[in-house]
Amino acid sequence: MNHDSAFSMQSLEPRRLLSVAQPPTLGDGTRLPIGALDDPTIQADLQQLQKDQRELGKDKRAWAEKLRTDGAAIAEELTKLADSDENLEDELADVKQALKDDIRMSRREFRQDLEAINTATTDERKALQDALIDLRKARRSGDADAISEAKTAVTDARTALQDALDPLQAELKADQEKWKTRISADRVAIQDKLIELDPALEPLFAAYKSDATAAKAELDADRTTIKTDLDKLKDDLAALKDDSGSTT
Repeated sequence: MNHDSAFSMQSLEPRRLLSVAQPPTLGDGTRLPIGALDDPTIQADLQQLQKDQRELGKDKRAWAEKLRTDGAAIAEELTKLADSDENLEDELADVKQALKDDIRMSRREFRQDLEAINTATTDERKALQDALIDLRKARRSGDADAISEAKTAVTDARTALQDALDPLQAELKADQEKWKTRISADRVAIQDKLIELDPALEPLFAAYKSDATAAKAELDADRTTIKTDLDKLKDDLAALKDDSGSTT
């Protein structure tokens, strides 16, 4: 779920919402029932959701500006280093090449993994496709026994496909983690070499990393708060619906 735009309306102010032709929806497509906006609990939920969405937006802008400032400081120092060291590219050549090589090899291995997933499951995917066709035919015939048998065949075919996919997907995931770690180490090696050449870069890199970590933590917390708001809103909508049903 995209919690940054969890509500589809520009404003959650109740009168504005009541003026639209169609009932508003949440970001996941959940439509608010007509009359829900008259309920004070729902109004309070929407107001809290809007407040927390605004807070997320404010935090995102603040951290983006902070990281831009950190990045600009790094860029300025790198420019100074380049201006003062005419051999800089040669000094960085080995660590930069290691990164390029690992990126190239990782992409090749990922392609091989995906090709293996595609080719090794051809029979299972074909069996599932055939089973689904048989199920559609059975449903058109109206034969209950044929429908039941076809459903079982579809379930079995899906299970067989997933069983074939599991080890291949596990290998892809392991390769992704392996190359993520290796490429991250390559990037650290480049930074370490730069720091070796210009110690003034060390606190600048450290500040950027610290701020990036703090930004992620705060924005994740904001998104968790918005998810909590949405869950409460949905629970209150369900309760309102139940109450409405019990009074009809």
